[in-house]
Amino acid sequence: MTYPRYQRPSMILSHDEALRGEKFAKTPGRGQYVPSGVDWHHASSSSPERKEQGGNRARNGKKSPPIGVLKPKKAYNVSIIIGNLRIPISEVGQALYRMDEKALEPDFLRRLMAYLPDNTELDEYLNMSSRDVGRLNQADQFVYELAHVQGYESRIKAIVLKASFGEKVYRVREHLINLKKACAEVKRSSKLAKVLETLLSVRSQVGGQQASRPFRLELLSRLHMVRLEGRAGNLLQLLVQAVQAGCPDCCIISDELPTVTRVSKVSSADLQEELTELRRMLQEASTLLASMSGLNDGRPAGVIDNFPDIVGHFISEASDSLQVLFSLQAAALDEFHSLLVYLGEDPKQGGGVVGGSEQIFSILAEFLLKFERLAKG
Repeated sequence: MTYPRYQRPSMILSHDEALRGEKFAKTPGRGQYVPSGVDWHHASSSSPERKEQGGNRARNGKKSPPIGVLKPKKAYNVSIIIGNLRIPISEVGQALYRMDEKALEPDFLRRLMAYLPDNTELDEYLNMSSRDVGRLNQADQFVYELAHVQGYESRIKAIVLKASFGEKVYRVREHLINLKKACAEVKRSSKLAKVLETLLSVRSQVGGQQASRPFRLELLSRLHMVRLEGRAGNLLQLLVQAVQAGCPDCCIISDELPTVTRVSKVSSADLQEELTELRRMLQEASTLLASMSGLNDGRPAGVIDNFPDIVGHFISEASDSLQVLFSLQAAALDEFHSLLVYLGEDPKQGGGVVGGSEQIFSILAEFLLKFERLAKG
């Protein structure tokens, strides 16, 4: 469903209408601006108070100046945010009760969270007279509607949390899948195996200290710095020359390792923080659901409250998603440990939840870049 952007009804009166204050007071939506919240709360556009206000306004020939509860800077920021509101302000409360993410998009609410009313502002909104409600500026009208929704802050947090959880799950799952894929690519790469085999042969031919030291993967990041005794150039140059002479098809290795560079850019520590944050978010959702129990008794008549069903369903699905991620993490860890053994490294020295994968793949990615650049001349 597509919602039209909210446009404030016209408040301009014709000359005849200005002379007939009674008509102005009785015709909401045409000459009179009906503030949001009137249908939901204690005010009524047809009440004597509203009529008197309209009549006085017409007789004076001036509109009452708008009033505000929010401080100017806060009101200004709220007015900018609600410029992207997709529904009329008067429908905000109902949309929040419905937990309608199409009408109140998570990104919209995420920006709004920094400008929710404090206790003093909230008290003013809840005790405001209907006459003052009609004079509120647009930003305050919007916040006024929020303030009259039971548990509005918890509802906003739940919508934002639900969207953020899905985004984090996607990122973590993508990296874990890529990690497994990169490990498999390295172990399957015949070109990389041939190049590493050539490197061992070149080291033994060079002799000296290089030949006597055990091979470790970190040597790949230092080949260009290893000078040869009695020879010009460095070990990387000698390796490239040997590969070009013995197996020129192996001068380009990256075509067999398309995922290595991508995985090298993700820290295993950051990944663990994401998983920990997902656990915290799931617990927060459970806390929000518990805190809202028993509030349904005071909601406006005829308003549907979807909070319990939507948040409860989210918690169930989120729990399943988290279990899937932990299983995937365990499988990725096993795959990475297998790769370390394949490369002659000690899995116990990897460190981190996923074995310090970024260090290993960063070495490989850097080696591929330097080796292929030199091979291309």
